[in-house]
Amino acid sequence: NVTETQRVGEFYAVLAAFAEQGYIDLASGDIFYLDPFEQEWAQIGWYRWWEYDDSISDFLVKAHFEWSTASSTPDVSGCGFVFGIQENGDHYSVFLDKSRILFLMKRGSNNYLVGKTRGSGRAKFGNPAEAEFALAVRGQSAYVSVNGEFTEYTLSADQTTTGRYGQTVLSGTNRDYGTRCVMSDVIMWTP
Repeated sequence: NVTETQRVGEFYAVLAAFAEQGYIDLASGDIFYLDPFEQEWAQIGWYRWWEYDDSISDFLVKAHFEWSTASSTPDVSGCGFVFGIQENGDHYSVFLDKSRILFLMKRGSNNYLVGKTRGSGRAKFGNPAEAEFALAVRGQSAYVSVNGEFTEYTLSADQTTTGRYGQTVLSGTNRDYGTRCVMSDVIMWTP
């Protein structure tokens, strides 16, 4: 149908934009759709994720994010993806907040900020907010696109990106519903 054709066309445009930057190799791959996602989380400074059972390594995932927070002055909060989830709980997580991309690596009981290699990593959204978000991981590099603007990250050489993955919500307040996240048009590509 026309809507599905447009949706796939938009996704191929995202794939092409990442390929033009050299972030992915489009020689071959599989595309699959993830279910729409809608969750709330109200525990300030904490995030929760909903994961899939299968494991991936290199990938590109794209979604339309809509999020809001119940506080007019929240801490960092937003929608995101988690990947490289290990049996011991180690993982990477990426969130889109109203003012920035927050990229974290969890090892043991600690979360570490993953620094930018190139790009601003900054954003400017109101409350509520919406954006086109895409994340690609290739080896120990990650690339985030927010409304077509790229930021590059170098991941830890001693923490794998291969593992389970999922969608996640970071709450910036304990008030009411906390942070609400809706993801639509969620499409994933794996080489």
